[in-house]
Amino acid sequence: MIDDVIQADDQGKPSAAGELKLELEMVIQSAEGTCERMPKQIFYIPVVVLLALIWMLQRLRRPAGSAQPEAA
Repeated sequence: MIDDVIQADDQGKPSAAGELKLELEMVIQSAEGTCERMPKQIFYIPVVVLLALIWMLQRLRRPAGSAQPEAA
């Protein structure tokens, strides 16, 4: 919702109200517009980076030589 009141210009000057063909004393109570949004797949990038960081940190915690389990 728009809080500002836009009125038509009675001087004949080009204005936003004149372009919208508003008459004097008209008040815009609400307006809708489109909102450009980023693709939702862009939010997977931080998740993949975080998982890679956790994977690397967990690999560093393993003791040397225990990379593969021994066959029983």
